[in-house]
Amino acid sequence: MRTKDQPPIKNDADEGVENRKSSASHPRPPSPIIEDYNSISIVVAEPTTVNPSFSGGSGDDASIGYRASIVPTCSNGSAEEAMNVNGRPTSPNASMAISSAVTTSTSAIQRSGEDGYSMNSSMVCDAPASDRILNSNEQVAPNNNSKMPYNASANAITPNTNRLTPDLLPLVDLTQDDIDKIVDQIEGGITNIQDIYALSPFQDSIISQHITTNESDPHFDATLMSFDNRDILDHYLKAFQKVVDRHDIARTAFIWEHLSTPVQVVLRQALLSITELTLNLADGSISEQLRAIFDPLKYRIDLNQAPLIRFAIAQDDGGRWIAIQLTHHLICDRYSLTQIQSEIQAFSEGRGNMLLPPKPFRDFIAKARSAPSLEDHEKYFTKILGNIETPALQCGFSNIDSNGTNISESTLALPQELVNRLRDNTNRMGVSLAEMCHLAWALVIARTNGQEQVVIGTTSFGGMDYRCTARALGPFANTLPLRVDIGNASVEDSVNRIHGDMEALLSHEHVTLALVQRCSNVPTGTPLFSSVLDYRQTMAPPTKATSVSGIQLLDTMKSIRHPLVVSVEDRGDEVILTAQTVCKYEPSRICGYIREGLHSLANALEHTPDMPIRELEILPAEEREMLIKSWNTIESTFPDHQCIHNLFENRVKQSPDSIAIVYQDQSLTYRQLNERANNLAHQLINLGVKPDTLVAICVERSLAVIVGILAILKAGGAYVPLDPAYASERLLDILSDASPSILLADSHGRNMIGEAALTSLTVLDPTAQIKGGQVTNPELESLTSRHLAYVIYTSGSTGKPKGVMVEHNQVTRLFDSTARWYNFNKDDVWIMSHSYSFDVSVW
Repeated sequence: MRTKDQPPIKNDADEGVENRKSSASHPRPPSPIIEDYNSISIVVAEPTTVNPSFSGGSGDDASIGYRASIVPTCSNGSAEEAMNVNGRPTSPNASMAISSAVTTSTSAIQRSGEDGYSMNSSMVCDAPASDRILNSNEQVAPNNNSKMPYNASANAITPNTNRLTPDLLPLVDLTQDDIDKIVDQIEGGITNIQDIYALSPFQDSIISQHITTNESDPHFDATLMSFDNRDILDHYLKAFQKVVDRHDIARTAFIWEHLSTPVQVVLRQALLSITELTLNLADGSISEQLRAIFDPLKYRIDLNQAPLIRFAIAQDDGGRWIAIQLTHHLICDRYSLTQIQSEIQAFSEGRGNMLLPPKPFRDFIAKARSAPSLEDHEKYFTKILGNIETPALQCGFSNIDSNGTNISESTLALPQELVNRLRDNTNRMGVSLAEMCHLAWALVIARTNGQEQVVIGTTSFGGMDYRCTARALGPFANTLPLRVDIGNASVEDSVNRIHGDMEALLSHEHVTLALVQRCSNVPTGTPLFSSVLDYRQTMAPPTKATSVSGIQLLDTMKSIRHPLVVSVEDRGDEVILTAQTVCKYEPSRICGYIREGLHSLANALEHTPDMPIRELEILPAEEREMLIKSWNTIESTFPDHQCIHNLFENRVKQSPDSIAIVYQDQSLTYRQLNERANNLAHQLINLGVKPDTLVAICVERSLAVIVGILAILKAGGAYVPLDPAYASERLLDILSDASPSILLADSHGRNMIGEAALTSLTVLDPTAQIKGGQVTNPELESLTSRHLAYVIYTSGSTGKPKGVMVEHNQVTRLFDSTARWYNFNKDDVWIMSHSYSFDVSVW
């Protein structure tokens, strides 16, 4: 493989240097910006031709017919003008700011932009598609009293500025030394700097991860396309460059080295980096070779060099060209990618001059910086997350920033009958379908993790109001935590609560996950959640090919930041679930659980709204059948009514004089071990031990360990193992939580527990035997195999011990079901090399 005109690439830090030097010497003045979007009218030229081609002639000079229309624009109205659903007001800001509370159609907004007028989020709500999508021929009355939800000061840097100072940069806190270092790192210096401002919370999280990793970069999307000939490819790239020229975020570089804080720097001009490669077809298909070269596990985009969009092209056979487009998440989200393609289409058809002037990304940064203070964020999230200690880590993943490239995906369309029922319920209750979906997903997380208090991620699109009035590009998304309690609250109350919680979350859409994490009790380094639900509304399914003749979309390669991402695509007439996983869970099963959860929600709201939310089912009928019947058809003749010590007593009858246990130079036969255990068991019974009584045992490794455990079981109690090899603090934590009234302990065990804790306990030494005591097997008619055998404590994900109660029949059933695996017999010898606080010791 060799590179034409440029050296082979491993990292793109050196790509496009000549282009950037040219950019610096001929800076482009900033585009004019429309500041007032409240009541202006736009003359729009709409094409009358369909499926135009890139081939032949300049894109701007293409001959296309147009019809003109005048459509006034509008922006957010007052709170009083917000829609009311059954008497419940819907906040105009809440209607589209977060995917969890999304009640608008993104496609309507995109369509409004294509037709030349602006639409804000409060204009579209979660009604049937025919009601919530504005017709392009409708005229929207301007609202003269409305105003933008934020006010960014104008950029004070001009092409004539010859020195940058802190007062010229109101959207970032920098010292003069910081600024001078930034200027030194930019090709062309100050003449090529249009603006400098802080990062958004989402950008900050990406930069933080980028700094701590050296090889992979999961934060860019790769798109493979084919072009019938080089002319079509060149016209496409030319149109793409015009999109870059239009949008500040597309000309943005990110600088952090030797600075007090990372910044983004908007360049006046930045040319696309286009690398032409010569690849050998003998080495495989061109597309597969490009995919391998730009594998996110090995390739990193240089974030210091704008634009963070890279192209590599190579000629295929038959004159066809293959291109791979890399777009970094720091400058672009999925909506921006759609907008870019729309603008490329406009430029190719000669409609570029009809596009609305874009609003700079700096305004979104201004909005984020004007959000509630850190103290307000901390107060809110501490209130809702302060008692969360154990996260619901779906798939068992604790690393939310895994490379996220080995993705399994499954898609499921919800039955139309179910969608209609859900919409009927949301309209009746004044809530959104998005909220229903989040509640169903929380139910799935709760049931599959065995937790009632769960935290899930939800995608916030805080820039949507800004985007739809300004036709802006940028990474407007942010991932926020949503706490949902799946407990005894009724289904109806749970729906109403999640509605209120999601609206409250909107005020904190610009918070960083690092701050949120600090507000919980989840240990540092453990993520608060590992799954995200992304709800979005569109009008049409995505297509596998562009609408441009001569261009074919071959593949899109995306990564996910969390082990499990669920997308809900509301197309109006249908709802599509997509599950993406990088873990052991089959995505098709995830979709099935959500569908069943939504079905259970609909049934409960219609027939039993007062039933506890925790009782809703998520298992599909086929999986329930498999679990309950198919996997349980094996008949067992094992007497599951017997307790653990009964099995031991059976062995005593069979081999009373065989050696049962050996420790160093000491040993006991089955008869001797049984008699010593019986002696101690009768003492425990006399002290009041009965079925389910907890008796702790803290004894050094010796014969007395087995004697004590058998004695507790024979007395009907459940033993709580306290290995004296553990720290005293841990032993005391277990004692405090289990609260046993009796303790079996030798001298070392008593020392580890301490005199203070022993005062409230009755203590017996299992190493001592009462001469003349009873040695027959205790007969306890009330004891059954459903009573507790032991309570064993695990470290737990938080490091604090947590007790697990285990019954006799659970252990004996395990013995029986696994006996055929191991074929144990009387000649086998077990070595107990582990702690008796570890439940494998039960074997």
